[in-house]
Amino acid sequence: LWTRVEPGLAPFGDMTSVEWLMPTQLQVESLGPASAMGLKVPATFRPPPGLEVESPTTSSVVEGDISIPWFGSRGHPLACSRPCVYMKKSGGCTAGAACTFCHFNHTGTSMKPDKLQRRLLNEMAEQDRLAAFLPYIKDRVVAEIDHPLADLIVVLLEAELANLPVPTDTRRRSKLKK
Repeated sequence: LWTRVEPGLAPFGDMTSVEWLMPTQLQVESLGPASAMGLKVPATFRPPPGLEVESPTTSSVVEGDISIPWFGSRGHPLACSRPCVYMKKSGGCTAGAACTFCHFNHTGTSMKPDKLQRRLLNEMAEQDRLAAFLPYIKDRVVAEIDHPLADLIVVLLEAELANLPVPTDTRRRSKLKK
């Protein structure tokens, strides 16, 4: 379950808002001075409005049992970070559990937007970007992601799009497709 830390009692100094600590299974060591002293620093997470729900983890998970020990590997293969370049080297990754990149194997190559597409994305209004990507996000959630909060995220994105002004330029969306 997500742990609520009240302001003033937070482990990271003076905070003006409530922090949500991640489940104990996903705590990672910091790479900063705290880890040099042997202290474990939990990563924090603030859920967006409307997502303040209990974690989908079950109570049957034993304390210390880590199914995905690397911070950047969570969500593999669809929603994880890019692969860690140090995993392919002989020494491996020295960041350990605090590494923000994925330590699992990735098959295939990921397509990246070219210079024109990146420029168009940067120039698009928020509602145009959301209208362009929401159909693809919905398709991926339906076809590939089996997570209880995935459908909730799609509903929140649809609600956000409904509250934004109508998309203005549909011609730019066609230039993003390849």
